[in-house]
Amino acid sequence: MNNLILSVAVATLLVQSAFAASSAVTTVSSSRPTGAITVPHDFPGFGFESCSLDAFDNAISRNVLSSLGKRMPVKPILRIGGTSGDKFKYNAMQTKATICESGDCSPSGYNAVFSLGPSYFKAFGAFPMARLTVQAPLEKVSGTQEPQKGIALDYISLAIKELGGKVTEDRVEAIAIGNEPNFYDNNAANYANQAQTLEKEIVANLSLSGDQSRIFEVSNAASGTDPSWFKTAFDSGLNANGLAKQAAFHYYHQDLGPAGTASLQRDLLNHSSIVAQMAPHRENIAFLKSKYPHVPYVLSETGTALSGANVTPYLGGFATTLFYVDFMLYAMSVGVARVDGTQRPANIHSYWVPASGDLTRNPGNEVRAPYYAWPYVADFLGNTNSSAGVVELDVGDEKDQQSAYAIYEDDKLARVALVNLKVWMAGNSGTRGKATFEIDGVDATDAKIARLTAKEGVSAKGYDFNRTNITWAGEQWAYKIDQGNGHVVGEGWKHLDTTGNGKISVDVSNSEAVMLDFTGNVGASVQRRERWTA
Repeated sequence: MNNLILSVAVATLLVQSAFAASSAVTTVSSSRPTGAITVPHDFPGFGFESCSLDAFDNAISRNVLSSLGKRMPVKPILRIGGTSGDKFKYNAMQTKATICESGDCSPSGYNAVFSLGPSYFKAFGAFPMARLTVQAPLEKVSGTQEPQKGIALDYISLAIKELGGKVTEDRVEAIAIGNEPNFYDNNAANYANQAQTLEKEIVANLSLSGDQSRIFEVSNAASGTDPSWFKTAFDSGLNANGLAKQAAFHYYHQDLGPAGTASLQRDLLNHSSIVAQMAPHRENIAFLKSKYPHVPYVLSETGTALSGANVTPYLGGFATTLFYVDFMLYAMSVGVARVDGTQRPANIHSYWVPASGDLTRNPGNEVRAPYYAWPYVADFLGNTNSSAGVVELDVGDEKDQQSAYAIYEDDKLARVALVNLKVWMAGNSGTRGKATFEIDGVDATDAKIARLTAKEGVSAKGYDFNRTNITWAGEQWAYKIDQGNGHVVGEGWKHLDTTGNGKISVDVSNSEAVMLDFTGNVGASVQRRERWTA
């Protein structure tokens, strides 16, 4: 077995322009290691808060989803769910799509009760370029003692009607049973029983049979829920009928209030922090692997933060882009099968904002900085049907602010991702430093490189928001220019220069991510472009 030696020499630039250099060495196998984690190509997904579904029924949403799908050999997954989705009522005579009846009806409110009209469900059919996960309402509302199974059956039936009238693999990824059930019934055994009952009724109502019945997404426990709740639910019969297609959990990285670059580096742009926060999820994954190896684990609702999200300026910027790159790459390396980036129009960390705008008073339509992490991750997985295997690479002492990952297509090394999380912001962090990665043993004539970068560093929010450019492989997404389809503004993939002895030296600026490709199986192919153009 041939080995590639990845040598990481890191130069950390302080605001005073003094350098502190360190280095690390790791070995990268040119053949797929035994411990490589197999990752589905639909790993990068998105999600809309249920009450906001109709707000995303527009060109910008379809265009950015299509742009992502062109880079993938399968359709991306779109989850429709959230707290509001467990509190719905349905009024067949209602002319408006949604009416907020009670609770916090502000754009960012999370405890409102909505009444739905028939027109709400039309939006389910608006995204033919994606496969949808649809949440069945389960929470008790309005003082009732039993879960609202009636609205659940109506809701799922009306949604499926707009998705072609039946459950098909091409349009429906899963039916989720409730949202964060640990909050409205902390008894995991009760949830397991309720889920089994509702699944049986949905199967009968939709006339499902055989493998088609194995369509349910279970758990969807809240971020921070102890793994014991997850285990108890399964031990109490959550998959007694064998119909769990996947198990889901939520992930919000931290509660983040007003913060400067110091806490940004310590808490958000910090690989060790991500590793620590993922510990409960690694425990859940290990449990499923031992007891239910055919049930994949997905993070169906994710974000950088909840509280403080509206007052922290970095959450809508390139800092969140870089966080998501490292978070998603690490998550896939430990066995997570999918990460859904969750949003509603009011979220400051949104990936794109429709015409309804957001809390920053910026009018939509806008593609935001965090979106760029998704095409980067899709390109890392590759636009090929080959089996993708991922490993994290050891960067030694620089593990807080640097990370590296390798992906294999079948048995062959395909790409390496290099991430430099060192915080840099134009006008506030001195001269921009860099990390130098030296790779030894690669056939450099077949290697290409591309960068995920922003001239303004972590504060860049994208062209639509404040004209601060962000690019991945030379491509930019801006509704004001390309309606969210993407366009080339800079240097894309280029061949690497070599020293003539198989060594490649790669500089990665602070607050930047780089990708090396050895296959050419990246980007939007002509075939995919034709397939997803509506």
